[in-house]
This record gives sequence, structure tokens and C-alpha cells, in this order.
Amino acid sequence: MPAVRLSMRKIHEILRLRFDCGLSGRDIFRSTSVSRSTVSDYLLRASAAGFSWPFPEGMDEAGLERLLFPSARGGTAGTAFARVA
Repeated sequence: MPAVRLSMRKIHEILRLRFDCGLSGRDIFRSTSVSRSTVSDYLLRASAAGFSWPFPEGMDEAGLERLLFPSARGGTAGTAFARVA
């Protein structure tokens, strides 16, 4: 059974800690109580999507979700990430 996806707020915090604060995956997992493998998965998704920080003007949680999970919306990009944590 697939794991439940984190809230977009929690994912946003993971990205902020990495790109705004420069924390390592280990420090992010300690700060957010999200497993290291899940933190790594979301950082890989962001990298694969060409994520940039800060968010583009007007990007909301729905836009972030479309960026990180394009296959969930019917696209074909990002299908290499079969595991959703």
C-alpha cells in the first residue's frame, strides 16, 4: 500500500529549509520529523522538476503540487518517481 503524501505545507517547509536555509537532508529530517528517505525523495522531485527558490511570483500550493507531481495530474513527466511518500 502506498504511503500517504505529506501536506503541501510540510513539503514547502522541506524545500524552504534546503534552499533558503541550506540545511542538509539529515538536518531537515531532524527539524521536520519526516524520514530521511522521504526528505530525499521530495528534494529529488524538486531537482527533476527544475525547481528554483524563491518560488516564482504567484506560485501557490496547487502550483507546487503540479510541479512536483505532474504524473498525478495526467502528465507523463516525473513517472520515474513511482514511490509517493
